[in-house]
This record gives sequence, C-alpha cells and structure tokens, in this order.
Amino acid sequence: MDRIRDQLQGKNVLVSGGGGSIGSELCRQVAGFNPGLLVVLDRSESNLYDLDIELHRTFPKVPRNKTS
Repeated sequence: MDRIRDQLQGKNVLVSGGGGSIGSELCRQVAGFNPGLLVVLDRSESNLYDLDIELHRTFPKVPRNKTS
C-alpha cells in the first residue's frame, strides 16, 4: 500500500469510465491516497454527478474535476 500511495499521493490522476461500477470504485480507492487532482471522465452525466456527491462527502479535501 505504501508503494501505491507513493505513486498517487499529490499526483494528477485521470479515470476514464469513472461513472461505471469498476471506474467509480477505482475513483474511491484513488481518492483514499490523496491525489493532487482526481479527474473523472464518463459519458453519463448523472453517474458523474452521483459519484461527485459521494466523493465530496467522503473525501472533501481531494480536488476533483468532472467531465462528461
């Protein structure tokens, strides 16, 4: 876990398909490692919105950018 943290902490991370089941879980896992910026891409605006609300509640200090 320390090696993963070293790779993600403070870095910009892009997750494509972040609104889906696997992508959203990946976003949750990445957010736990305090990235510098978490950028989430998905074609579904409603899935992005729901994920953004959840991430904001769970990881309020992680900067996020949503793109549909």
